[in-house]
Amino acid sequence: MSVAASRFKRASSSSNSDLAGALTESRAAYAQALATFETTANATVPQEAQKAELDLRAAKASLDAQQSIFENRQRLLREGAIAQKDVNEADVSLSQARAQYETAKKRLEDLLGFAREQELRAAAGQRDAAKGRLEVAQAQLAYSRITSPITGVVTDLPFYRGETPPNGTPIVTVMDVSQVIVRSHISQAEAG
Repeated sequence: MSVAASRFKRASSSSNSDLAGALTESRAAYAQALATFETTANATVPQEAQKAELDLRAAKASLDAQQSIFENRQRLLREGAIAQKDVNEADVSLSQARAQYETAKKRLEDLLGFAREQELRAAAGQRDAAKGRLEVAQAQLAYSRITSPITGVVTDLPFYRGETPPNGTPIVTVMDVSQVIVRSHISQAEAG
């Protein structure tokens, strides 16, 4: 093997191993982004939504309690046991509890709808970006393979690793050694 062929093998194998390593990293990043997307897509209610659900339950319990107090005070007012002022206070408390319940209900609905959609979009974006990086790494690796249309021996390698050859310039010269024709001038005396 000639020096040029040896240098070519070393340069091409180290370049390909760098690109193959980048491809492996891109595959791993894509697999991780895909797993994140699937986990997000299949995830149960996030913590914030769980808190909003607990807040809604507490607001519902408070609303039910205030409703019961209001009805109780109305009954006591009809019986003459309490003043109208106490019923009015119970009515205000009931209105506040109803407003808190509606606010908690709306917040939970918003979290379950909008936040979930945003999480899915973000995870899908990460997945798509990782897939793009994987495809770029695959393309770079595919473009890094240099093949010869003939079987032979590398006789000239005019460029070193990392150099960018000009367009249209051969990057390697390969000689077909399957059929070697030698032309030489030999005198008749030497041939004989």
